[in-house]
Amino acid sequence: MIKLVKFIDSSKNYQRLFHFEGIDFLMNDVWMAFYKSLEALETSIDDEWYCWLPKKVLNAQLDDGAAFFPDNNRFNEYYDAHVTYLDDLLKIFDSEIQKPEILTRHNVEKFLEHCRLALSFFYRTEFFYTDKAYTLSESNPIIKENLMKNYTLKERSRVEIFNNTWFGDNSYFNQMFRKLSKQFDVNQRNLKYYGVDDIYALFEGRKLEDKTVNDRKEARIIVAENKKSKVFSGSQVKDDIIALLKQAGEEIPHGVKTLKGIPASKGKVIGRVKIIVSDPKTFDSLAKEFEKMQKGDILVAETTSPEFMPACEKASAILANQGGLLSHAAVVSREFGIPCVVGLKYATHVLKDGDTVEVDGENGTVKILGKR
Repeated sequence: MIKLVKFIDSSKNYQRLFHFEGIDFLMNDVWMAFYKSLEALETSIDDEWYCWLPKKVLNAQLDDGAAFFPDNNRFNEYYDAHVTYLDDLLKIFDSEIQKPEILTRHNVEKFLEHCRLALSFFYRTEFFYTDKAYTLSESNPIIKENLMKNYTLKERSRVEIFNNTWFGDNSYFNQMFRKLSKQFDVNQRNLKYYGVDDIYALFEGRKLEDKTVNDRKEARIIVAENKKSKVFSGSQVKDDIIALLKQAGEEIPHGVKTLKGIPASKGKVIGRVKIIVSDPKTFDSLAKEFEKMQKGDILVAETTSPEFMPACEKASAILANQGGLLSHAAVVSREFGIPCVVGLKYATHVLKDGDTVEVDGENGTVKILGKR
């Protein structure tokens, strides 16, 4: 086993939850405002971001989900609070970010706290909370009903929280960055490498040093300890991140002929690969990518979400690097009766547009039959 000794405690046996490209430091910091309660770890090199949980915590979350969904009192209390939160979201953005010409610290604090609150709701829709409950749902109608209600809410929440807040040029965050950049004469790109407290410090006349900004751009680790987070950045952390990726099997393989993931929808099909990348940088151009996809193509993505439906409707199968049995890709594939494999980790890196593959949705395998 590779030993991580400087910044990452290998004894925690971290398991990968999420991976996205183009995630900046402020997003990391807001994310950790909630996920530190789960002892999470975030790593990033050149904005290629991963979020991790210790295996024991991940298993505990799966167990909690299995107990949560059959408990109507707990579930309904959460569900009602989540809906109320979403109903208030646009009002808070409008009042605190969009309307004011000059932002106050109060405006920004209220907005960023609302973003933290979003994650405290949304995590109960994630695979690491729902997958064990899903395996129990066939024999428990209460679990099945609550999971479906939760999934429907997740679809709404994914658009209103994540897409509207973080993704695209007109996202809530980018509108905030534009105003703060003008207000405090700070490069908008650099503002994305300010943490939450650094943003607040602007209102006290303090800016980050260029070295701190550049170190965070290069590489960073945010680790949770005792429900608090610590930040390490710069070239000093790269070796630990690379070692963790290798230890966790996240290195991109070369020359492989078969990929293995989690079977999420049965069926077998051969088709041509179409890769669609969705991250903060590519979000505004997704519609053009959907138009390039042909009927019968095999959709390959990091993950899918409601805005992917024009592509999903054309797909003969869906492959996703991440997700679980109640991810958008899995549920939509079962509804359409097409094969789906999730949790493939690096399908978008190994496969290329035009490759021919065979997808086996029952065994969770993807065989590469021909390269473009």
